[in-house]
Amino acid sequence: MSRTNQGKWAPSRRCTLIITGTMLMGGPLLAAADAVEEAGADDARLEPLMVQGQEVYNQACVFCHQPNGMGLSGSFPPLVGGAPFDADLSITQPLERLGLYKEGLVQLGELETHINVVVNGIPGTRMFAFGPQLSSEQIAAVVTYIRNAWSNDTGDVATPEQVEFFRKD
Repeated sequence: MSRTNQGKWAPSRRCTLIITGTMLMGGPLLAAADAVEEAGADDARLEPLMVQGQEVYNQACVFCHQPNGMGLSGSFPPLVGGAPFDADLSITQPLERLGLYKEGLVQLGELETHINVVVNGIPGTRMFAFGPQLSSEQIAAVVTYIRNAWSNDTGDVATPEQVEFFRKD
């Protein structure tokens, strides 16, 4: 997904490339139409989650991770994939074990890991569990927002059902 100048979410150029590539290669036009339809369905699901996710982010995450997702140097890591982060090993090692930090750079990691971190926190760190404070819908929205905001553009969409899987009884 990409952001237009007006701040609305729009299909990325990948759809155009799929259509053009399919036509140029003599592939069936139907396959290209299916790809566009699928991308449109993803956009329809992503846009409301981005709006809700940004609201949740601004209420629950912005104090530590900042409006631009770049965190606070040495204390709270950025949420932007590939962003540099230099901090004490007590902060970076738990992130590295989860696949969220490598060679001085923040990694987005797997969607499921991201959901688990928001629901259950990271024991022994400043990242506490939001599972008790936020609904499954709110967590799905904020994870979707983080994974698609700023320069992340993963296209990932978290669902409340995925969040429920990580909630502890």
